[in-house]
Order: sequence, then C-alpha cells, then structure tokens
Amino acid sequence: MLAQRKKLFRKRRNISDVAFVTALVGIILMIIHTELITGHIYTNASAAAIVVKVFITLSTVDLLGMLIWYHLVDTKVSVSVGVSVSKQYPQSDLLIWL
Repeated sequence: MLAQRKKLFRKRRNISDVAFVTALVGIILMIIHTELITGHIYTNASAAAIVVKVFITLSTVDLLGMLIWYHLVDTKVSVSVGVSVSKQYPQSDLLIWL
C-alpha cells in the first residue's frame, strides 16, 4: 500500500513537471509569434506563422490533457491515503441537522 502511494505521488509530480514545461513552451512560442508579427518579419498567413500557431495549439491541448490526467492521479492518491473526496470538504450545518 505504501509503495503504491509513493508511486502515485511520483507519477503526480512527474505530470506536474511535464505540464509546467509544456506551459512554458506554449508561452515562449506565443511571445515569439507576437514579436515576429509586430516586427513585420512575417504575416499571419505565412507558413512559419501557421506552424508556430499549430505548435501553440498542440501545447495547449497537451496541457489540458495533463490537467485531466493530474486530477485522475490526484483522486487515486486521495483514495489510497484512505480519505475519500467527499470527506475532504466539511459538511454544512444544514446537512448535519438533516
């Protein structure tokens, strides 16, 4: 049980690291694209601009996938610790009275 939990923590950390790098790549590509457009080095319709936009889109889609994957692993970590997701949030007074 402890080994599985450590493995899940490691997996969650790795997903977080890769998501961070993917986000940085997307931000850097967007800055490069904006600078090249405003510097009139190429236009929005050029092949280079389209390639950069495709890579920006791919990094965004990859980041969304990693976000979903991170939350799936995080839920598994919560369950393996023995704390269900519903116990993490305290109940309101209204629910206690019912």
